[in-house]
Amino acid sequence: MRLPTLDLTELGKEIAHGNDDEQSAIFNAFAAELLTSCGRRSGSSETQICYISDKLSWQAMEVFNSLGEFIKLRNKERNAKEGQ
Repeated sequence: MRLPTLDLTELGKEIAHGNDDEQSAIFNAFAAELLTSCGRRSGSSETQICYISDKLSWQAMEVFNSLGEFIKLRNKERNAKEGQ
């Protein structure tokens, strides 16, 4: 689906220059909508994520890989605290 009324480069700039609250709110909204639209239980969200990953630029992959690493660290810290 194309977003005809949005200039994606400008949208990307707006998001990139936002603060962490704005950026995380956008990621959270996108993730929630993706899981809802794909049907979380049907497995189609994983299929859609696979399709998306095939089309990501190296810059997007770098950002999402780094984000994933920080998420893993945060979860590890939370699990360690809960285990005390």
